[in-house]
Amino acid sequence: MENKKNNANSFDQSQPASALGKTDAMADTEHAKPFKLAKRLKCLFTDPARLMKNLKVHPVFGPPALVFILVAVISSVFFMGKLSELQARMLSEETMRIYGASVMAETQFQAEGPARVILIVSQFIGVAAIPYVMGFVLALPLLIIGKIAGGKAKLSHYYSLSLHAYALTMLVGLISTAGFIMTDSLTDILSLGLLDPTGGTASVPHAVLQAVSITNLWQCGLIYFGMKEINGFKPVKAAVAAAVIFVLIIISAAGGAVVTKTMIDITHNLGGAGL
Repeated sequence: MENKKNNANSFDQSQPASALGKTDAMADTEHAKPFKLAKRLKCLFTDPARLMKNLKVHPVFGPPALVFILVAVISSVFFMGKLSELQARMLSEETMRIYGASVMAETQFQAEGPARVILIVSQFIGVAAIPYVMGFVLALPLLIIGKIAGGKAKLSHYYSLSLHAYALTMLVGLISTAGFIMTDSLTDILSLGLLDPTGGTASVPHAVLQAVSITNLWQCGLIYFGMKEINGFKPVKAAVAAAVIFVLIIISAAGGAVVTKTMIDITHNLGGAGL
């Protein structure tokens, strides 16, 4: 009688193991090769955990480049010229707001003819290439956080994760860029910056509100799945890692506002000295 019970228990326990084996085999088959671009983009928006499992096996760097080039083309054709003029005008208005006068002429930021072509080409190259540089800037703190938390992933994994995070940011960022043009303002329509529409580019509080955006939160969500799948972290540990990155994004935004204010001060002082 006891033998029958043991046999029954043995049979019951073998079923989940068999099913698990089939699931693992299917997963191994799916991730035997890097995802193609279409599947990669689909997973980027709809199933990031699945994409991260693929990146764990294949930490590729090339596919995001196609996204960067696509965004660069769209930006160059539809946004670059107007956005440059808007940035110049906002900078001039910010100087006027701070000092009551501006030594910055908007025309000095505008380019015509061959100069405009050179400007657009240089901006295109920047949009397409800068993410590969910034990818290291994001990958290094991810590597440090991962090592502190006991992760086994390599720099190549974090760099691949960073590039895909930037691809997501740039695609969603097209909505923000279109919003800049439509609203004639540098306030991100996908951020809490809408709570402070009069805030300038040199305002730290406004910059912090701008950093709290759907784009950045989505990026940190992708980082959460990346840290979870690539390192095998538990949800809480992965969430803490993503939260640290979000804090760094906010600090970076605040620092950017400080740099902008410093540039305005220097430009104003030099302009005043020349008068």
